Amino acid sequence: MTTASTRRNRKKKKRQSGVAARARKGAEPTISDSANLSEISERTWLMAAISIMVVGAVLRLYDLQLVPLHHDEGVNGNFLVRLVREGFYHYDPVNYHGPTLYYFSAIIPWTIRFLSWIHLLGPSAQNTYGLTTFNIRLVPALFGLATIWLVLLL
Repeated sequence: MTTASTRRNRKKKKRQSGVAARARKGAEPTISDSANLSEISERTWLMAAISIMVVGAVLRLYDLQLVPLHHDEGVNGNFLVRLVREGFYHYDPVNYHGPTLYYFSAIIPWTIRFLSWIHLLGPSAQNTYGLTTFNIRLVPALFGLATIWLVLLL
């Protein structure tokens, strides 16, 4: 007794063997042959992955400073300000996340401070320490892009 799934599997095997036989004879694949194959070319995959990354970057990075910081970003901003100005961060595992976000986010203000210290930037850059809404939101946005990239690597 055959079921619908076994009949479908037999038809699929017959189609695949027909495609393979035509390929051995050197015949050009037809449109129906390519519709039966579930694989895409490497170039198509690369173009799709690049498109996904570009759309992800635009959605994450476009106009980061448009809206004010919400409450959670404000708390993170306070920890970042203390880390940048005083060089101190106290980790509280009960209430907050680990220090990775703050140390990665502090790279931008520390770089701006260093560049203003060696007189490559003006004194106004040191007054703000590079702590802007854009800089506070940049690291989470970049980690969001890295997450997309990791999924594409699967």
